[in-house]
Amino acid sequence: MPLRKIPGRKSAADYLREHRERVADVMKHVKVVSDEEAEKLDYVVCVPEGPSPFTDNLIGNCCKCGVRVMYRWHAPRKPKKICIDCLNKQLIEEAKDVRNP
Repeated sequence: MPLRKIPGRKSAADYLREHRERVADVMKHVKVVSDEEAEKLDYVVCVPEGPSPFTDNLIGNCCKCGVRVMYRWHAPRKPKKICIDCLNKQLIEEAKDVRNP
């Protein structure tokens, strides 16, 4: 079934395409490391609290904006929890700093 376009709004397909592109851009900066290395990092990237197929998620707050986030029980404990939106904003700011020292 094709996705329907609502006049004056982006189509669902356009929205999904843009979201995938934003996530893909953020994922370029994500590196998978060992558990020991992960405990030494600055942040654990989390998603906003919401529906999940898992019943054992842990809930916390983003260290930047305070939004409630969820993360898995096996995520590193020591690093600050940051939501993906704040991470994206931080990466944009860091990129500006690199371009304009």
